Parts: sequence; structure tokens; C-alpha cells
Amino acid sequence: MRCYWDHFQSGQVRQMVVMQAACVLALGVLIGIAVALTSTRALGSLLFGVPSLDPLTFVAMSAWMIAIGLFASYVPAGRASNVNPMESLRRD
Repeated sequence: MRCYWDHFQSGQVRQMVVMQAACVLALGVLIGIAVALTSTRALGSLLFGVPSLDPLTFVAMSAWMIAIGLFASYVPAGRASNVNPMESLRRD
């Protein structure tokens, strides 16, 4: 009897986990940018040497958060791709 998971290769499992994390990251970055844009007036007095609507800062921090999130999801994705799903289900 073949399981649905048997059709997945290790690279496909890794890609699936990283893509799910990328969707969550994209949503988080969009929400973060929206909150940051709406709170610039309140926090503008706390910023020193950076304009409150500096596009370079918004882009750089978004890219940095995406890079960290993708790296953080790639490590568990690599572990997940090395485990046989049927063995994992049998042990649980």
C-alpha cells in the first residue's frame, strides 16, 4: 500500500516547508510595514538621525527579516526532509 507521502522526494518536502514559512513571512512583513507606517507619528520623536518614513530603512529591515526567517525555516526543513513520514507517524 503506497502512502501519499511516498510520492514526495526530500527536496519537495524541504521546498514545501520553506514555502509555507515564506507565506507566513510575507504576511508578517506586510502587517509589520502597515503597523510601522501608522505608528510613525507617535514614534517619530524617538528616532535619531533617521527620517520617520525612510524607504531604505523599511526595505532593508523587511529584507533582513525575510532572510532570517527563511534561514530559520530551512534548518528544520532539512531535518524534516531526512525523516521517513511513515516512520514518524508510527512512532507518534
